[in-house]
Parts: sequence; structure tokens; C-alpha cells
Amino acid sequence: MEGMKKTLALLITFVATLPLPNAFADMSAGIAAYIAEDYKTAFKEFEAAARQGNTYAQFGLGRLLSEGQGAPKNQSVSIPRQSRGL
Repeated sequence: MEGMKKTLALLITFVATLPLPNAFADMSAGIAAYIAEDYKTAFKEFEAAARQGNTYAQFGLGRLLSEGQGAPKNQSVSIPRQSRGL
């Protein structure tokens, strides 16, 4: 689990540093919150980026939902969100 968390954080950090639309600003805040284990804030930031069409944020939301971090655990929503992010 810890290795997956670090891999996800590194992938999202790389993508979030690219000069792309405003959705990635939310991603940076979400990644920082995720690394600090502030899952409620991470969920909020990933959700804002996902609404702007950020597929990496969709994946991040799916991971949080599958683990019940920042929101109640919900496998029926988490799997489709993770799939959209791939």
C-alpha cells in the first residue's frame, strides 16, 4: 500500500507540474494534501480538478473512494473513476 501511495503521488506530481490548464492547480493542492494524509482536503481538490476534466484527478478520487479516505468507502463509484483516469 505504501509503495502504491508513493508511486501515485510521484505520477500525479509529475503531471501536475506540466504547464496545463487550471485543473492542475487543484491537483497540486490535492497531491500535497494526500501526501500529508489530509484525505478530506485531497478529495475536495481532486474533485474540483476532476470536474474540469482532469483524468488524473478521476484516478485519485477513485483511489480515495476505494480506501475510504476523505469520503466513505464506495467500490461501485471508485472502480469507474479509476478506469476513467487510466
